[in-house]
Amino acid sequence: MRQDITPSRTSPSPRRNRAAVFAGVALTLILALSACGGGAGGTGGGGANKAIESLRVAAAFMPTSLDADSTNINDIYTNYQVAAQYMGTLVRIRPDEGSGESLTYARDLRPELAESVTPGADGHTFTLRQTTSAAGNPLTSEDVKWSVERMVANESVAMLLLSVANVDLKNPVTVKDEKTFTINTTGPSTLLLPILENAALGILDSVEAKKHATADDPWAREWLKTNVASYGPYTVDKFDPGNEVTLKGHTGYWSGAPKIKSVTVRNVPDAAGRAQLLQSGSVDLDMGVPPVEWKALEKNSGIKTVAMESPSALQIWINTTKAPMSNVQARRAVATAIDKQDIANGLFPGVAKAALECTAATVPVSGFENAIPATGDREAAKALAAGAGLDKPLRMIYNSATNVFSESAARFVQDQLKQAGIAVELQAFATQAEYQAAMDKREWDLNLGLQSLFINHPLYELKMFLTGKSSLNIPAYDNKAFADLVDKALAADGAEAESLTRQACELAINEDVPMTVLMHSPYTIAVDKNVPGVRSYPYDRISIVDLG
Repeated sequence: MRQDITPSRTSPSPRRNRAAVFAGVALTLILALSACGGGAGGTGGGGANKAIESLRVAAAFMPTSLDADSTNINDIYTNYQVAAQYMGTLVRIRPDEGSGESLTYARDLRPELAESVTPGADGHTFTLRQTTSAAGNPLTSEDVKWSVERMVANESVAMLLLSVANVDLKNPVTVKDEKTFTINTTGPSTLLLPILENAALGILDSVEAKKHATADDPWAREWLKTNVASYGPYTVDKFDPGNEVTLKGHTGYWSGAPKIKSVTVRNVPDAAGRAQLLQSGSVDLDMGVPPVEWKALEKNSGIKTVAMESPSALQIWINTTKAPMSNVQARRAVATAIDKQDIANGLFPGVAKAALECTAATVPVSGFENAIPATGDREAAKALAAGAGLDKPLRMIYNSATNVFSESAARFVQDQLKQAGIAVELQAFATQAEYQAAMDKREWDLNLGLQSLFINHPLYELKMFLTGKSSLNIPAYDNKAFADLVDKALAADGAEAESLTRQACELAINEDVPMTVLMHSPYTIAVDKNVPGVRSYPYDRISIVDLG
């Protein structure tokens, strides 16, 4: 039976246990049962409900390309917050009546450009809404087909996500008619709907993009670096690569023009500078507030601070290929010695939380319980270390430039391990290139870093970062039984997927310990209280179309 999704308001869907909705089928049911808002924006967590038409944003980033599926690694990491504002996706995180202050994944996964979806064993069939791009071209199944084929040709983030979701890369989309198409998979797919929320998988206006394609550039990559052709709530008015972008509301957006008609995002790398601009009234939104600025902004009565439960976590990856950490007893000794709660309290008191889950995802794995308490167990760690060959100092590397927590976290870990009789020598790297080179040499024992997930789902991290031979598998964890469990979970749904995922987590995190997740790293913003509709999103971004 087709599962219809209509844009009319209905009664809010009941609150659900997030653990019960982590699987792909449950996500599909949410698409069927949850209604969408009748217009952009909403009323929510902001202070005064004062209508505003323009928004000034200070951010710690700015891409050099507008292509949401860029082949440049730097733009991939800097553009996801901006691209999320102008790319139209088939589904996305979207508040509805009853959503409350904090949105969660996957309860608040809503239809976007899709109007209905029918899940199947070999793919999902979608029906599109009636809507047009900023260029005035209607959204069709051919746009979806061209966009997905472009993703495959780009061989970048989108193709990687499609492959993890078991999409048939040789024949990804079958067009049924102008508004109906099937995304083909090689079997059941738990992750198909979750990946489609990512801006890198946004749908392009193929009619407009093809006008700027050439024989040497059939996918219009050069033009899309500085131009936008999509069906999202905003389009780009002005773009100064690396410095500033101005967005304007798309009047033809399927649910109506955004309430905030103009958005200017400026690159202000200095955190103190961003905070000062907000407090002086020069900007309305500060995207990315570190602990040192948080307290002052929190005390300001005219400013609202929001800590978002994002799929980012401070982790220690353990080199499973090099003695003594190739010994599982040594890995367990290190993990058991760490007091995660102490680290969270020390790094971002009252905001950061100790990680009890098996991955950085905010979606819990049903039934999983971490075998090591959040406060650690020093005595147990000492006993484990005694016979594990930990008589020489371990080498822990980290990047001191890209993560505000890394330097302090490294000192915490070094001190905690020392109390368990495990000596650690720290080595910091000031650039990502130097850090990457050190990782590739694999002369380290411990590697402290921030794991930020493109897809907020535990299976995504388990598959992408703990299986296979690529550099993404930082611990070089190699356990066929674990990999088989993950692959089976990815092809299952419902209770079966939950059970398989739990088993995979128990095998890796509780038994083999190739890594330990220390602390969930919140995404923190501060906003003028006159901006209504502010909520906590389960991603490292905020959706501007929902403000105003």
